Amino acid sequence: MTIRHSDPRSPYQINFLKPDQRPEIFAQTKTFLAYEQTRPPKQQTPLTPRMASLLDRLNAAYSENTEAERQRVIASDKLKQLNKKAVTMINKMWKSVTAKYEDDPSEATHWGFKMKAKTRNVLRPQDAPERLALLNAYIAKEESQPEKERFRVPKLAQAIELRDMLTANTLAYQTGQTQKENSFEAIKALTFELCECLQGAGIHLLGVDYYFKPTTQLQNWGYDVTLKRKSSTAKDTDEEAAPDSPADTASTNGAADAAVDGNGSSS
Repeated sequence: MTIRHSDPRSPYQINFLKPDQRPEIFAQTKTFLAYEQTRPPKQQTPLTPRMASLLDRLNAAYSENTEAERQRVIASDKLKQLNKKAVTMINKMWKSVTAKYEDDPSEATHWGFKMKAKTRNVLRPQDAPERLALLNAYIAKEESQPEKERFRVPKLAQAIELRDMLTANTLAYQTGQTQKENSFEAIKALTFELCECLQGAGIHLLGVDYYFKPTTQLQNWGYDVTLKRKSSTAKDTDEEAAPDSPADTASTNGAADAAVDGNGSSS
């Protein structure tokens, strides 16, 4: 709901911003503080120092949000590329394991693969979490094997490197996502508080500097000041109550005179 303030003594009204107008609140707060700095400290509103502190925190929250999104996007892009490599590597693992245990496919489960009981088919993972889990199981099994008994394709070192990169970028993505959500919550809370401060400071300026009469001078602080709108009822009342203009009267009289001839009889 839009909050406005008007006074019968002024043709203007001041329209305050709503809490969900975050970019506008951010912009007006900067305008407000910039103008306050041109006034002597004793003339500044009691809320001015608080708003300056809130704006600093809001700037920090926006910066954190931007950085978190950057981290999330980079990690997401890297994960897409790494998961493509994981699919290729896991296909090699699957071929090596199933070739060795062609007659006993259930042995493949020691390396993290799943087997469909009815068909005895060794299944490959279908999504990123499953692929990472398989890599962890495969690496753990291979590390427990004597070096001579390990599969040559793919090499264990390559599997470890890929697993570590997937783990690191998955964590970076999750961290970026969490920081983005947290910073956005902070942005909403700080903006809401600034919205209330702008309203409070506006009322203070109205009362102390302008005796509660809205004026265009408030635009110096970034406030939206507009002419008051007349209600439709008021417009109708004004139209009904308005007297005939001289032109209307002359026109009416002229029409009446034209309808009567010089002898006073109707034509």
